[in-house]
Amino acid sequence: MASFTRPPFAILLCLAATLSPAAAVAQQASGGDLPVSLERIRAGLDKPIEHAIDIPPLVPLTRFRTGVEERTYMLPFKEQLDKDLEPTLLQKQSRDWASRCCGMDLGVLFKSIDQALQRRQERKIREQIARELEELKAAAVVK
Repeated sequence: MASFTRPPFAILLCLAATLSPAAAVAQQASGGDLPVSLERIRAGLDKPIEHAIDIPPLVPLTRFRTGVEERTYMLPFKEQLDKDLEPTLLQKQSRDWASRCCGMDLGVLFKSIDQALQRRQERKIREQIARELEELKAAAVVK
């Protein structure tokens, strides 16, 4: 990046002194003895700048955007979960059709199977009790 070169402070001070009317009066009173000649200052001002300043315009590094963003409406978690997991009309129809197994209600079928298994377990228990009683009677007669 090119650096800015500033003219020496003394040159600016002399230039300001020569341009002000009070300085002109003081110059005439002192007899014109200046540490730097006026012609030399004018020649320095007319001379082109040695360093060309090709600095692109400054672009701010940070950009701040302002605006109001509204909060998006969200359902509570449970409601959103219920909404996401609720079956569609087609899914409900398919579930109903599948539960009937092509026209047969599987609930009734499973209920009758469960009842048959329960009766079988009860019968096995009764048979085991009867066998154990027989064994006890046979052991009591032998003694």
